[in-house]
Amino acid sequence: MKKYNLALIIVAAIVLELSSFLQYYLTRKEVTKEIVEKANHDMQQSERIVKVKAEVETAVRNIISEAEDAIERPDDYYGIVSRLVKQNPHIVGAGVAFIPGYYEKQGRERLFAPYALDEFKNKGKSKQILTNLIPFDYTEREWYTTPINIAMSVWTEPYMGLNGVNLVMCSYTSPIKDKSGRRVAVVFADVPLESLSNMAESISNGLDKIGVLILMLQVMGVFFMAVLIWRASVAYRRWKEKTVDSEKEHLAQKVAKLTEINRRLTERNMKLARQVGEKAGQGASPWYSSSSTST
Repeated sequence: MKKYNLALIIVAAIVLELSSFLQYYLTRKEVTKEIVEKANHDMQQSERIVKVKAEVETAVRNIISEAEDAIERPDDYYGIVSRLVKQNPHIVGAGVAFIPGYYEKQGRERLFAPYALDEFKNKGKSKQILTNLIPFDYTEREWYTTPINIAMSVWTEPYMGLNGVNLVMCSYTSPIKDKSGRRVAVVFADVPLESLSNMAESISNGLDKIGVLILMLQVMGVFFMAVLIWRASVAYRRWKEKTVDSEKEHLAQKVAKLTEINRRLTERNMKLARQVGEKAGQGASPWYSSSSTST
């Protein structure tokens, strides 16, 4: 019975740990899904978003001709995207992303995409605009592939910001052409959905705290599980020792009984032997006497 109790404790502890991890994973997944769904609703319903979209679209259209004129001067794109971010209060990031290999001597791994970012603008804490090349392969991203393929300006679906930026954003992106009319790049602007971004950051921080709490609970759970296992093993050893001692005592009692029986049998046999000897001695006397008289 003790063995079964120990097994149940171990199984229960493992199930508890797995359920805690699963709950945390599903919670984060569900919250992210809910944020994106609310962002889609906000994009479709909010009058504020409609106004912001119109202003961003105008800002991007106004620089398309400048971007197309600068194709022979690729270094000018850093200034173009920086001004786009600086001059529009709704845009936190902007960039120009060219098709692979367009500038062989520019960019990283045949990709050239200057990008400007001010991630604190939507919080009223605007800092210095950071300008750099996009550090990843963007050729499979929606904001790049869609305008290149359909030759139209589009808004992307809302998405969570990358590289640790806790912003729910959508991007307005438009193709640009070279002098031959070939689509060679896209210019895009990243716009945060402010209320959702604040909620996303709050939820993210909350989930991080929950994660730390769950981790602490898991550590405590492991500790208590170890204590339970140790106590159960000690109890089992004591039970086993007690059982062995009981069996030894029972065996000793049997040995004592057998010894007592053997002693009694020995005494009885000795008594019978004396009685037989005495009877044998009494039967020999008359025969001896009669023999002597005849002589």
